[in-house]
Amino acid sequence: MKLVGKSIIGKKKAKEGFEYPIIRFPLEYKEIIGKEAKIYEIDKNRFLISIDESELDNKLDNSYVLVRVDKNLLQKAKALGIDISSVLEEKLRELISIKISMRPPGFEPGQRAREARVLPG
Repeated sequence: MKLVGKSIIGKKKAKEGFEYPIIRFPLEYKEIIGKEAKIYEIDKNRFLISIDESELDNKLDNSYVLVRVDKNLLQKAKALGIDISSVLEEKLRELISIKISMRPPGFEPGQRAREARVLPG
């Protein structure tokens, strides 16, 4: 992702009592005028705007997750040619494997209970 400009959020009054926030794009994006934009709220006051809906919809429907990574750490990793996605995926697999192996013996989620043998007493 790269910064393409800054804009002060303005307002548009459609009629009395109806005010809408308006964002202006830099002039070099005039070809998007009149196109439909999809606005996704990532979290409070953070938005993602998509004009090419098919490409982004595919990415959002797939199992992609946005993560926050320290900017300096990210720059160092990129400079070293490290594929961050594959590193995160590998570490996640390791963590899941460790967590599964640490489960105490007993019932597995989603499994039926096994028959228990009762010892004569």
